[in-house]
Amino acid sequence: MVIERVIELAGNVCPIPTSEMTPAMSLYGDLGLSSLEIVTFVVCLEKEFDIVLREQPISSMTTLAEVAGLIESVQRTSVC
Repeated sequence: MVIERVIELAGNVCPIPTSEMTPAMSLYGDLGLSSLEIVTFVVCLEKEFDIVLREQPISSMTTLAEVAGLIESVQRTSVC
């Protein structure tokens, strides 16, 4: 499932254990990610899911669930 992998990847850039993360957690507020950590997170997502997010509205994403939704959307559109 995409959200589970997104949480695992967030765990690579965040000091909070993945076991404590939920889809509703915000990237900046709950996880406390800096803008540099967000960039690192995006690069990890792009490599993991073999997609490009740089031009997608990743900066407007606030929660892990929204990031997972964006990835699913990009995957659907790239298949067609």
